[in-house]
Amino acid sequence: SNYRDFVFFSCKKSHSEREVEIGFVGRFTDTKGILTLVEASKNLTDKYPNLRVRLVGDGPRYEEVAERTRENERIELTGWIGREALPEHYNDIRFLFVPSAGEGLPTAVLEAMGCRTIVVTTPVGSLVDLIEDGHRGFFLNDNSGGTIEETYDQIRQREDLNVIAANQ
Repeated sequence: SNYRDFVFFSCKKSHSEREVEIGFVGRFTDTKGILTLVEASKNLTDKYPNLRVRLVGDGPRYEEVAERTRENERIELTGWIGREALPEHYNDIRFLFVPSAGEGLPTAVLEAMGCRTIVVTTPVGSLVDLIEDGHRGFFLNDNSGGTIEETYDQIRQREDLNVIAANQ
C-alpha cells in the first residue's frame, strides 16, 4: 500500500536548516541506481567541501557501496533503519535523489515529500505524474553520474528551494 501518515512524515526543519545535501533511501540495487549515485556523490564531495551525503538502506549492493564510500567521511552509510527513525532522516536531507531505471510509485518519495524534502528523480513510473519539474521536485534527464552531478550543480543554490519544498 502507498498510504502514508503525513502527520508522522511531516516537516520538522525548514529546507535551509537541513545539514545533509543529498540523500538516498531505499534498496541498494542496480535498478535503483545506487552505484551511480555513489560515484556522483564522491565527485560532488570533492567539488564542494561542505557537502554531506546520507545513504539509507540495504540490499545486494550494500557491501560494494560500503567499500566505495569507506574513504569518504562526508558520505554516511546508515544501513537499514526502522520506520520510526525515517522522518528524522528525511528532515535532515535537502534533496532525495532517486536515480532509478524503473519504478512504480516509491514509498520513499511519498515519505520524503511529506517531510518537504525535495525529490530529484528520473521520470519513470508514476513519478511522471507526481513530480512537476522545477515546481514540485526535479527530473534527471537520465540516471548517469554526469547528469546527477550536473543537476545538483544547477539546483543547489536556487533561491526558490523553500517554495519548492513547500509545494510537496
